[in-house]
Amino acid sequence: MRITENMKSSQVLRDLENLRTRHAKTAEEATSGQRINKPSDDPTVAARLQRVERRIENDQSMSEALSMGRSDLELAEASLAEAGLLMQRAKEVAMAAANGTASADVRQSAATEIAGIRTTLLGIANTQGVRGYLFAGSQTDQPAFDSSFSFQGDTYEHSIRSGPTSEVVISSSGVNAFTSAGGTDIFQDLSDLEAAMNSNDLTGIQNSLGALDTGHEQIVLERARTGVNMTRVDQAMNILTNSKYLYQKQQVDMAAADPVSTLTELTNLQGALERSISVAGQMLQLDAFRQF
Repeated sequence: MRITENMKSSQVLRDLENLRTRHAKTAEEATSGQRINKPSDDPTVAARLQRVERRIENDQSMSEALSMGRSDLELAEASLAEAGLLMQRAKEVAMAAANGTASADVRQSAATEIAGIRTTLLGIANTQGVRGYLFAGSQTDQPAFDSSFSFQGDTYEHSIRSGPTSEVVISSSGVNAFTSAGGTDIFQDLSDLEAAMNSNDLTGIQNSLGALDTGHEQIVLERARTGVNMTRVDQAMNILTNSKYLYQKQQVDMAAADPVSTLTELTNLQGALERSISVAGQMLQLDAFRQF
């Protein structure tokens, strides 16, 4: 088959367009530092990159949820610490009133302080966090205790995903911390103590001391449990952070362009493109090629 001048010209133009396409792609790689800038660059690697990106997004969602959960746990732990101090103070007041030499007036004054402790403790038990009332179980949209000091929550433990097959608890139990389910009904014990002080009942005051110890202990135990859950959340967040680093490294390894080889290829393509333009200009005698 005879090769015509038109065929030669068409081939020159095709070769020139191919060089321009390769040059543009290599220049894009050199500028972005990425070998894969769109799916068509390498469909197989692009699909793998999309899977890795979804994993990173999923882990980021879990990490954000864990961070909010940790905020609730931190607030619950601080609230329980304050509750524990209040129970210690109640024990100190009760011991002073349990002294046989204490007068009725002293005990009535002590009763007023116990009433204040009970009210303050109610406020602590009804602390609100990111998800709602911290100690109400699943009933986070209402206070854990009503104005008559009755528990209106439940025993539900709120947990969230911390990994593909793992979960962590991000709630504290108001049942265990403040009600008889944990050992004793703290609010009832304080109410009984207040009544004994107001009636100058020495025996009743003395009998309250053991219940106050039990109440303090159950608050301490729930605080410790909350601290353990905080540690587990921290561990889960650290794992997710490390996973994110590894996934991002995979992205770089799969998509990043080698700067040395990319620059070398770009230089070679630039030279080839300039030579091709020159040849094409001479062959086709087209002024349009001089713009290059």
